[in-house]
Amino acid sequence: MTFLSIESPRRKPLIFLLTTYIIIATFFLLSGRGGPNTSEPNNEVLDSQNTETIYSSIFTDFEGVNKSLRIFSGQPLIINFFASWCTPCVQEMPDFEKIHQKFGDEVTILGLAIEGITQAQQIVKTTGVTYRTGIDDNGLLAEFGGIAMPTTIFVSIEGLIVDRYSGVLTYENLRNKLTTEFGI
Repeated sequence: MTFLSIESPRRKPLIFLLTTYIIIATFFLLSGRGGPNTSEPNNEVLDSQNTETIYSSIFTDFEGVNKSLRIFSGQPLIINFFASWCTPCVQEMPDFEKIHQKFGDEVTILGLAIEGITQAQQIVKTTGVTYRTGIDDNGLLAEFGGIAMPTTIFVSIEGLIVDRYSGVLTYENLRNKLTTEFGI
């Protein structure tokens, strides 16, 4: 008889534990309670190849035009990945808008939806954001080390990813990040 045979008395408790774990992990990730990424940020000086990798990445704007992140080179950039089904994403979008309104001349915010354009346009309209938005249809969330929703990536003027944050960012959190990551 094998460990997980049908008759095994351990089978039901193991299935229960696995199911419970999956439910809790799903809630944790979808609720945006991921908190800061505990991995070390990529603060090493990038050579031209690594900088090229970041700036050669492509997103699609709401008009369906492919755009390179190169258009943001030479300025601090905050990339916020969002989706309409992600309640924490929607919750933080007005705070990103406040930062955009107050510091838009000093830092660029780019919101990238990980879903279809119709849903993305609707949530942008509903939340009233005016910062740049588009669609992540090339897997940038994964490429830049995102692990949950929402995820926010902070990119220095040199093209360094200086921080990754998974979870909700409030206005105060964002304001602190502007100071610590960009000196603003």
